[in-house]
Amino acid sequence: MQRGEIWMVDIQPRGSAPGHEQIGDRPAIIVQHQTANQSTVVIVPVTKQLEAQRFLGAVGVVQPSPGNGLSLPSIVLTNQVQVCDVRRFRRKCGRLEAAHLSRLETELKALLNL
Repeated sequence: MQRGEIWMVDIQPRGSAPGHEQIGDRPAIIVQHQTANQSTVVIVPVTKQLEAQRFLGAVGVVQPSPGNGLSLPSIVLTNQVQVCDVRRFRRKCGRLEAAHLSRLETELKALLNL
């Protein structure tokens, strides 16, 4: 697993109350720098709900490509960065293109005021 890769991940809900977090089987981008020998990995989930681009920190539409393995136009949700157990990673889809990865990193820095 490497930074910038897109994986299908089974994101489990936290607690019993419904909320606005992304859950279920969905693509997610690895944003953690070092992932070797880790039991958890920092990810950013992806959604096919294009209206999500209105939220602060959403990276514009990422079109499907053979390189990224996405099946539909998608929005990267940097405002939903989270930690996920490696046992929830199902399969590698592909890799986020360099321009989108750069924008994701810029959005994360802004979100965290780094």
